[in-house]
Amino acid sequence: MDLTPEALSEAKFRGPVRFYDGAGGAARQDFECIDNPRFGYYWRRENRKDHGRQSYTVDGADVADLAEACAKLALDPAADSPNQLLRRSIDEFRQSPKVGGATRALSESRCNADVAPFSMTRAWLKRADHSWHLGINAYSDDERKAGRERPSWLYAAKEAAHESYRAIYLFAADRDKDTGLQCALGTRCRDCPILQQIERSMVASRTRERFPSEIEDCDIDAAKVWTCITHAMTSGQPPHDGMFLSCENDRRAF
Repeated sequence: MDLTPEALSEAKFRGPVRFYDGAGGAARQDFECIDNPRFGYYWRRENRKDHGRQSYTVDGADVADLAEACAKLALDPAADSPNQLLRRSIDEFRQSPKVGGATRALSESRCNADVAPFSMTRAWLKRADHSWHLGINAYSDDERKAGRERPSWLYAAKEAAHESYRAIYLFAADRDKDTGLQCALGTRCRDCPILQQIERSMVASRTRERFPSEIEDCDIDAAKVWTCITHAMTSGQPPHDGMFLSCENDRRAF
């Protein structure tokens, strides 16, 4: 197609080739030019009250107008453009070996890195969760047949293992933006005196003048996670659907 503003204004598009939905009605849809896939546009809104806006793109990056789009299309794609970064990421992912089903090694390693210091727990649960659950079910059946109470604490223990790495994301998100994170006992995590004291002590250890400890934010989160899990289990308060911790969006879904 001709690289002129007039020609681009007549371009035909297909799509959405990608679409995204977020919390509170946030959404985005990407459309691609049929004759030149590097050229496209997107529609985006921030929430349900937002009527949305559109913007032309070249290689996934916004352009101010069709004249700028023509100038960029006349050049080779920038190596750091969103579409080029996405294409390389997809290629890298597809070239990584499969480690079970449709899961690939690259996605697993990235996920495990994201949930430090519980990455080994996540990798272990990927392998062992189903068999572990079968063993708990079998023991529960034996107890029920013998007329004894169902050992619900065994299921809670397995749920706690999953929560140990899921909650890392929850505490990290709540630190960046108040998400209304609260524990299974109904206490807002930001207001919990136990968690407040733990964080003060750990921050003091890493900021002291002599021999500061190498404590990261995720280490503080990990201490909070295990504190909340243990507090709930020893208080006899069962987690709701395995969630020892929940943010406002989680609770809104129930």
